[in-house]
Amino acid sequence: MCLVVIEYVIIRFYFIVKVTLVNIVSDRDNFVWKGHDKLVVRKGMLSFKPGFQPTSVLQLHPPAAATALTLHAEWSVLAVGTAHGLTLYDTVSFQCSLNVP
Repeated sequence: MCLVVIEYVIIRFYFIVKVTLVNIVSDRDNFVWKGHDKLVVRKGMLSFKPGFQPTSVLQLHPPAAATALTLHAEWSVLAVGTAHGLTLYDTVSFQCSLNVP
């Protein structure tokens, strides 16, 4: 599962998109994912035209479908739930603040 946090910008930007990897299934569960791999994100400086531009990418492991998704804009927190667990992602600091398998 790959989520992209975007914002609307009216000028052209060149920047590096921050990628955060979150392992929802802990290693102690002896879980083996047999589905598809995570998406590959381009590295380095990227150019974006005016409009909606990515500010960060959140990749969940295992890359299963999100069954719940909510954004609290006041707190800048994104909550994502899958069949394997839940995670809270801070869209300002680009960090996972809670991970519940």
